[in-house]
Amino acid sequence: MKEKLNVAREKLLGLYGIGPETADTILLYALDRPTFVIDAYTQKLVKKEKIAKNLEYNYLKQLFEENLPKDTILFQSFHTLIIVDQKGREGSMMRIV
Repeated sequence: MKEKLNVAREKLLGLYGIGPETADTILLYALDRPTFVIDAYTQKLVKKEKIAKNLEYNYLKQLFEENLPKDTILFQSFHTLIIVDQKGREGSMMRIV
């Protein structure tokens, strides 16, 4: 299964305009594949909570995937909660809704 996920990710990354964040978002949310998405909100959380000093995409992706159970629903839920938490810090929670 892991090899198939990596193959699908590489195919997406080979498409014009698709970078790591977009590829992982498609895999996680559209194709229900267990891959963790790193975005600006995740990086802000990591920096604020001093989880890691290195904010590079691949480093953080590996950090989350190695320390969380590899579960699609968990990854989707956790990533969504990060977005809600970080967007809430930018202003009114009603903007999220």
